[in-house]
Amino acid sequence: MTSRTIERVACMDFEEVTFPQFEIKPLYIDTSRSSNAITFDKIDKQGVYNLETGEVVNFVSDRYHLVRHENIINDLEYIIAQSDLDLTGIDRRIVFPKDGNVMFASYNFPNIRKVMSDGDESNLQITAINSVDGTRSFELVIGAVRMMCENGQISLSRDASCKLKHFGNHFDHTLGKSSYIRALNHINNAANLYAEEVKTWEAMRHTWLDFFTYNSIFYDACGYKLKHLTIGSRSNHAYIKKSNGKSIAGGHPPQVAKLREIWKKYEHLDSHQPTGKELTSSAWRVYNTLTDWATHINRPNQTTVVNLQEKRKDIIQGIFKKVELEQVA
Repeated sequence: MTSRTIERVACMDFEEVTFPQFEIKPLYIDTSRSSNAITFDKIDKQGVYNLETGEVVNFVSDRYHLVRHENIINDLEYIIAQSDLDLTGIDRRIVFPKDGNVMFASYNFPNIRKVMSDGDESNLQITAINSVDGTRSFELVIGAVRMMCENGQISLSRDASCKLKHFGNHFDHTLGKSSYIRALNHINNAANLYAEEVKTWEAMRHTWLDFFTYNSIFYDACGYKLKHLTIGSRSNHAYIKKSNGKSIAGGHPPQVAKLREIWKKYEHLDSHQPTGKELTSSAWRVYNTLTDWATHINRPNQTTVVNLQEKRKDIIQGIFKKVELEQVA
């Protein structure tokens, strides 16, 4: 696919991008035993070189497949251009953190839009992530960006997101049905996947979680397990730190307390709360709390921020796969 030329349509006439260039080269070690005879022996590992900086950014085996940023963009835009998606007003944003070793590319489709029952609007977004330094797998996400919220895109649909490591035959184009090609072909169904995502959000608005359940979600996100604790006639709670299994009774750990503060900020999302549900929280409010927590991270190192954001997004996906949502007609 990467050899194909994109047939540009007027609304996809993006500005040219200069892509950082990388190359795999063999690595050698100096095996000289004297100053008169300089010898080098090839070692098993190969190096991924950043041709602009001259640095070796990754050490890889011969099973590693160098997936170039520009090839991903070319393949992605070819399929978008050939799809039935409404491309009116489409915009693209590509950034290269870490000297170009990592790429984030996002495509927004303003004409593919849904309005939820609370008036919150969203539009389709397709995101591609790649790295050549071993810090990230290739990732493709089909999701939605909400107009009323600056929280990042998090897709809960298994079909709408895909991660592939850079080895094996995932990227073997000669197979025709490689994992990479199948992932890109999900774009042809992007509008339907996006509609399902919005339907999931609507279901969250009508799903009410009791006090213990929604607090358990916050504890789970921070690496703890909340449990009931009965002392005499009094009911209390304790929590277990998952990393060491240690049980602690008392107040909320600092990370959970922070989540509960964010949760208070989204009280307006429960304005449709029915009578008798006063001590509950909608799954929608909990979801917004967690996406806020996942995307608003204050760290001096941008790479640390990005990696932590992605880790927290994975946590949210895992949590909400276990939440049973109300079906909305």
